[in-house]
Amino acid sequence: MNLSSPNRIVWTYFDFLRRVVQRIGSIGDRPEQKDEIVISLVMAVAAVEVFINLYFRVLVTDPNFQQHKQSHQ
Repeated sequence: MNLSSPNRIVWTYFDFLRRVVQRIGSIGDRPEQKDEIVISLVMAVAAVEVFINLYFRVLVTDPNFQQHKQSHQ
């Protein structure tokens, strides 16, 4: 059962990152603001990592790259 597509997973990560970043300016408490900045940095790294992982996972399904599928699993 396929519950989500790779495209949706990537967009979900980046949407969450966008929401966190938008919220930072409205936080008045400095320590809480710093926490949100750290969360946004971690989320940015995670979002890029998810994109790269899913990109190459989709890429190995292309017939031109079947020789690399073995090393992916």
